[in-house]
Amino acid sequence: MKKGMAVGCIVWVVLFSAMCSCLAPVGMMTAGFTSQTDFVVETVGGYLCPEGTKPGLYTYATTIRDERGVDMPATAYELICLDSNGETVVNLGPTFAFIWTGVLGLAGLALAAIFAFLLAGPAGVFVSKRFGSKADSAIGGR
Repeated sequence: MKKGMAVGCIVWVVLFSAMCSCLAPVGMMTAGFTSQTDFVVETVGGYLCPEGTKPGLYTYATTIRDERGVDMPATAYELICLDSNGETVVNLGPTFAFIWTGVLGLAGLALAAIFAFLLAGPAGVFVSKRFGSKADSAIGGR
């Protein structure tokens, strides 16, 4: 393997790692904020619900326990599949939110890979100029 190719691969891995540490969590955080929207319910529910049913969102009040052991009020969201009469055929629970979080997390990884690929060339040139071997001087030494 040529030295330039090895340096390019190392630069890509470093850039990919740096961008993944930002873009994947941003994607998953965005999923947490958007998982209860109609777009997500229709999109993910369209894949999970059986034919002839329409996805819907069922919400109810519940509690969660914080890090100090104190119960706090919360709202739970479950994906349900409704038939033409509006009756629940299947209750899929919070599965849709986990799937949506995974999709946006993978989208963040894909973006990181694309950006790392686009920036690896310029970054490799910068690294080789900055840390590469020095040219011979006028008196013949390095």
